[in-house]
Amino acid sequence: MDKTLIFDLHSVVYDDGEAIDSVVLKTSNLEIDDSKITKDMFNVHATGTTVYSSQLEKEFFGPNSQSGLQHCGLYDEERKVESVEEKKRKYYFTLSDR
Repeated sequence: MDKTLIFDLHSVVYDDGEAIDSVVLKTSNLEIDDSKITKDMFNVHATGTTVYSSQLEKEFFGPNSQSGLQHCGLYDEERKVESVEEKKRKYYFTLSDR
C-alpha cells in the first residue's frame, strides 16, 4: 500500500503577502475510518518568513515607515485547527488566525 500523503495549502493573498488558511489532505490511497478523525488530532506549526532584509523590514513596514505599508510580520508558532471536514476522501482543515 502506498503510504504517501498528498496535501494542498490554501491561502488568502493580501497586499503585503499571503497567509495559509487551510490544509487539504488527500487520502484516497489510505484506509481511514472517517468517523475517528477530529480536529484535535492535528497540530500545525507555521513559520512566517520574508524576502526582505531586517533593514528593509524596518524601512518598509516598521513604525516609522514612509511607505504606509502594513506587514503581517514574522512568526514561528502553532496554528490551531478550527475545523475539519471530509469531502470525497479529502480532509479540509481550517486554521485559526494567528
